[in-house]
Amino acid sequence: MAVAALTEDGHAGALYELTGPRLLTFAEAVGEIARTSGRAIRYVPVSIEQHAAAAGACHRSSRSCSSTCSAGSWTAATPTWQMASSARGREPRDFADYARDAAVSGVWNAPAITR
Repeated sequence: MAVAALTEDGHAGALYELTGPRLLTFAEAVGEIARTSGRAIRYVPVSIEQHAAAAGACHRSSRSCSSTCSAGSWTAATPTWQMASSARGREPRDFADYARDAAVSGVWNAPAITR
């Protein structure tokens, strides 16, 4: 989607909230990663204020995640995922398939980052 937005006309000023065809909360996505990696990990929600404070401490924009994203769930799949699939020339993958393939690569086995 990023390639299409950066290289094609008609995207100036557009906001794309990409979802897949199957909606997941952050907790569900982390659960998929935990299941496929065999690691005991969990999602810990934070308030928008906590997110903003942490983003500020890391010198990042506190607006890096919308309130919808911070809530951990969208209420409906956006049609943008279909546009992104078209731009990539292939059907979207389910997050469970992505998590499984990523687990095989070993990416989920990196040491935890703590602060």
